[in-house]
Amino acid sequence: MAEPGRRADHESHTRRPQFRRQYDAGLHLLDRQIVDRDGIPVAKVDDLELAPRADGRLVVAALLVGPGAVGARLGGRLGRWTVAIWRRLRSDADPAPTRIDAGLVGGIESAVHLRPSLVELRRTYPHLDGLERWMRRYVVDPIPGSGHADDERTDEPTTDPGIPLATDAPVLPAGGGRRLSSLLGARVVLPDGRDAGRVNDVRLTGGPGLQTYVVEALVTATRAEGSMLGYDRRAVRGPWLVRVLVAATHRDAGYVPWRAVRLIDWDAGCVEADRVDPLTDEHPAS
Repeated sequence: MAEPGRRADHESHTRRPQFRRQYDAGLHLLDRQIVDRDGIPVAKVDDLELAPRADGRLVVAALLVGPGAVGARLGGRLGRWTVAIWRRLRSDADPAPTRIDAGLVGGIESAVHLRPSLVELRRTYPHLDGLERWMRRYVVDPIPGSGHADDERTDEPTTDPGIPLATDAPVLPAGGGRRLSSLLGARVVLPDGRDAGRVNDVRLTGGPGLQTYVVEALVTATRAEGSMLGYDRRAVRGPWLVRVLVAATHRDAGYVPWRAVRLIDWDAGCVEADRVDPLTDEHPAS
């Protein structure tokens, strides 16, 4: 993977990046490379912030990047260690992960494309450190003989700070944001108390503009083997054996349209739903 601050040669930057109508957040956004308007790697999408609109629908509010975001997803001792070290190296009393406003995203393809340049981003987000860059700065560089401490830093801003970046993000209730990772893996419970599996992914619909995408549905699975890799869609082609194995593993996959979601208990990791439909190739928008 290209280091932050160095142009990604594998991307074509002559064509304006586009949005699709629908994304599965875990499959299409988490761990994707984020690049600036010139194709320079910035960080990776370590988590998403979802926030409620006035009508109650969850909308994508921001990309979350850096150790403070990825630590919670790692879980266990490694996740706790990552977050603890990150917090000790921050001067803030209660540091939060760097959040890049969804309105700054100009398109999503093989990478998440931002409209500003890296220099402009660092003026607004002084702690914009992806996990790789953070590890290089605080873990690798201090090691004698690592060979990185004196490298030229092409990813640092060279001009004076300017005005904050303007975004097209909607105005959302203060403090109402929740992490996508808190929803993934949540138990799904039906009105009669039966367990209907766990949230495997979150389907988003909207565009253009990431800030317009709302949670359309929850994709569920009775097992926790991970993402379906897009093989729930007939249009996705791939190795025959992989298609068969994924289909067999997730043969009980379900689909909970947003209108069937009664309650999300974020703290308990539980979703109360009126029903769970079978997951098919096409689902109408709610």
